Amino acid sequence: NTKVYTSADGQATRVQHYSGVQNVMATLGWARTNLPRPAQVFLHGQSAGSVGSDAQKVAVRTVLNPSFRQFNMHDSGSMYPGDWTTSSPQEMPSSVMYKRVASELFNFDASKPDARTPLLLVKQALPEFNWRDFSSVRTAYANKWPQDRTLYVQSITDLNFSGFMYQDNPGMFEISAAENGGKAGSARAFLSPQGRFTTDLHLRDLGRMLAQIDGMGPNTGYFSPSGRTLNASHCLTVINYENTTNPDTGRDVVSALRNLVDLSSPPVLRERASDPYWGLYQPLGPVNRSLLSLLMPDMFTPVSQSN
Repeated sequence: NTKVYTSADGQATRVQHYSGVQNVMATLGWARTNLPRPAQVFLHGQSAGSVGSDAQKVAVRTVLNPSFRQFNMHDSGSMYPGDWTTSSPQEMPSSVMYKRVASELFNFDASKPDARTPLLLVKQALPEFNWRDFSSVRTAYANKWPQDRTLYVQSITDLNFSGFMYQDNPGMFEISAAENGGKAGSARAFLSPQGRFTTDLHLRDLGRMLAQIDGMGPNTGYFSPSGRTLNASHCLTVINYENTTNPDTGRDVVSALRNLVDLSSPPVLRERASDPYWGLYQPLGPVNRSLLSLLMPDMFTPVSQSN
């Protein structure tokens, strides 16, 4: 699929070729032809790559065909449960973005399903997959390969992924413009009006996803701590693992990762922090403070606008 983007002033255009599925299949084909069959595969994605790895893990599993098992870790980007074609923004906040992505990027017409679309390519391998509910890839995959293990890592207060996901939702522009000088922009703080509004939408979708996983078998789990001021609580496996602890149990993202790859096969961890803001009040260590002050000052998000 090809799309032409035009700048806000109308003076510049950019042609974008969306060929992700072709790129994935070409890479997997090369690996299968040129490398020995693996015993184990570890698949990891972050942010939009987390959504991509979730959608494409069936292709990785089918083409590479590990003899033992595949481990999947999806960090800070999820496909939320629900029928995105009929749900209202109130029922399923993420449905607004799903409709936009399906029409703009996939040329997907829900009234005329086309076998060339990436979504229906997944269905060829997973008959249980329902294109009206993107998250059905999660349950279909777990049922087909029960020996594999999958973990979803998602902080409660992730303003980065949520800021993108809900940018077109009703009320978001107005509340964002009030916070950003009349223009749409990112939330200025976790507890600003826009930060709270974004988190509220996120929690509706996240809650349904965690409930869905709770109803699945032991090969799928989640680790959902409160978050951290680094990178707006986004991508808990980036830079380092500082302030990714769930204070209810004392476990952090490293503990969750160790559980995922434990060859004794305990149930994949399922944890959601009871306090959605605990991690935001934990001080940053010297490494993160140095990185933020010297190299990446924009990666710090204050708890409140007065910080």
